[in-house]
Formats: sequence, structure tokens, C-alpha cells
Amino acid sequence: MLKVVLDRKTFGEVLGRANKVVSRLGKGAFVNPGVLLVGEGDYLTVFATDLDNWLIQRMPVYEGQEGKAYIPVKEMLSVLKGEEDGSVVLEREDSVLVVKLGDDAVYRINLYNDEEFPAMPDFQVSEGLMVDMNDLLTGVEKVGWCASKDDPRPFLTGIYMHTKDGALRFVASDASVLGFYALPNFSGDMDVILPAHAQSILKTLPKGKGIMALKDKVFQMTVEEESVNATAILRGIDDSYVDYEGIIPTEFVAEATADTDLLRRKIERMLALAPNSYEIEVEIGNGEITLRTISSKGEGVERIKTDTVGEVKVRLIGSSLVRMLKSIDSPTVRLSFSGESTPAKIGPTDNENHFYLILPIS
Repeated sequence: MLKVVLDRKTFGEVLGRANKVVSRLGKGAFVNPGVLLVGEGDYLTVFATDLDNWLIQRMPVYEGQEGKAYIPVKEMLSVLKGEEDGSVVLEREDSVLVVKLGDDAVYRINLYNDEEFPAMPDFQVSEGLMVDMNDLLTGVEKVGWCASKDDPRPFLTGIYMHTKDGALRFVASDASVLGFYALPNFSGDMDVILPAHAQSILKTLPKGKGIMALKDKVFQMTVEEESVNATAILRGIDDSYVDYEGIIPTEFVAEATADTDLLRRKIERMLALAPNSYEIEVEIGNGEITLRTISSKGEGVERIKTDTVGEVKVRLIGSSLVRMLKSIDSPTVRLSFSGESTPAKIGPTDNENHFYLILPIS
């Protein structure tokens, strides 16, 4: 039966990451809210799932004896809470896991039935693509908020990650806004629509260089650090993404640049009076960006003196503009308008690999 002696702090961190996956289980889920511990000699592997995604973590142990235990994760975390230094002993006795914290603390935690832990999808690939975990998360975070939460078209609820022209691209859209982010100088092939919640799952992985792979629309990301080898497995969305490149404008009737934070603050002020708390008018021309809103609550006008080319006046969703500006790291932003009823392009002035599209309100 399972018996391991392991580092208390590392085990607590592993369980904490696993709990973020398990906590995604719905109230009506037929699976127990726990993780499966598998002792393999010098290592302990911890399996966690929300039935759509998996997190597998492998950590070294001081002493090990092979065996399994399906434990309630929250209860185990509570037992470990506040205790970081030293080691912890886990020993299975029939349907109970005995937890020893030093010489003065012993707990006996009732176990779930090992046979009830969900079967993991078969995933074996011979090779993968190297990527920095921070870069991957940046791409997912920059566009993930643009995905729809409830559109009946599956592809619009996900993040399209694919390689093209020597870059790893991230795209997401809810049909009114679209986010685009690319990692240049990337070699290899990848084409998958990740679920929008991929961000929360991938965040559980350690930071650093990792290997990503794809098989039958199942995505795998593995990151290894000194104390833990962690793998996230996410079930991709079974759909084809729209030809988003066909809607990216290349010719514009008006353009302007602005201080990113200044523009964001002005729009945020206007939202309090905007109709339905989101609609604002944006006018470009004569060296000025003019923002207007009017509703039953009142009206407001904001102006920014800046460099402009051409003239245009459109109505946009102010809350979406704020999200875009918060996601742009550059101190200055470029606003490019292709017309009064066609997508506007908004992005940093110093990074052509990151931008957003937004449709005017008709």
C-alpha cells in the first residue's frame, strides 16, 4: 500500500495547484472532489481533473512505497495549512490515509474509492514544441477575454492558437471584438482551439520553458522545474475557426494616436453616463480625438489633442475599449478606422503583433 515521506511545502504547493482544477467541477458532477495520489518508488504523482481538463504533477519523495490513494483535496489542504517546513508522512491503511506531521500531529482522512477516479485520456506523442510558459500565458491572456461566453458557435467560445508565417498566433472573438497576439520567430506546427478557461488551467503550471503537443484535438503542456514536473491536458474545441484574416482592415479613412492610460481614464469616466453603461461616440479629426456620450442620465464630452489623419465619427462599446486599453502594454496606442460600419483596429504603436478589432454600433 501507498507510503511516502515527502517535503511538506512542495506537497502543499502541488495540492494547491491541483485544487484549482478540481474546484472547477460543477455541483452536479458525478466525480468526487479529490485527487489521486500514485506512489511510484522515488516519485509521487498527483492527478487532478474537472472532467474536461487534467493536471498531472510528479514530485520526488524522500522515501517511497508503491500504491494509490484517492483523497479529498480540500481536507488534505486544511491539514497541511500553516505547516510548511519539514516533511510529511502519508501512509494508507485500508480506506484511510494516515497523515503524520512531525511527532505531535496525526490525522486519519477517509478515502474515496480508487476505482471511481475518472480514466485519463490516452495521450502519447513522440515530440513537441518548445515554448516559454510566460509567453504562452501572455498570448492566452491578451486575447482570452474577447471570446464569447455563450455563443452557440463553438469556435467563438475558444482561443484559436496556431502557427503561421513563423509565428505562434493567438486569436479570440465574440463577433463584436477580436483580439490578436503573435509570438514571432516560432518554428513548428500547432492548430487548436483551446477553451476560454484554458488560461486558469495553464496558470497552475510552474513558470519556465515547457513542451507543448497536440493529438486528436487534445492539447498537452509540460513544464519541469527543480521539484515538480507538471503536465496540463486540455480538450480542444472540436470546430474550425473562421477566416479572421479576411476581416482585418488594411486601409483606413482616419487614424490617431493617444496616451494609452489617458484615453482609458477618459472613457472610464464617460461610462457612468453612457447609454446602457457602454455606448460612446468617438470622433477623429483636426488634430483631436473627441469622446461624447448622452443618455437620460446626462451627457459628457472629453477631448485629447493629438496627431490625426483623416476624419471619422463612430459609436463604439466603451467597456470593450477599456478592456483593450488595459491589455495593451505600450504607453501609446494607435486607433485606425476603416469606416463608419467596418472594424476599427486598435493596438500599441510599438508592437504590430498585438491588436484588437471592434465593430462600430450601427
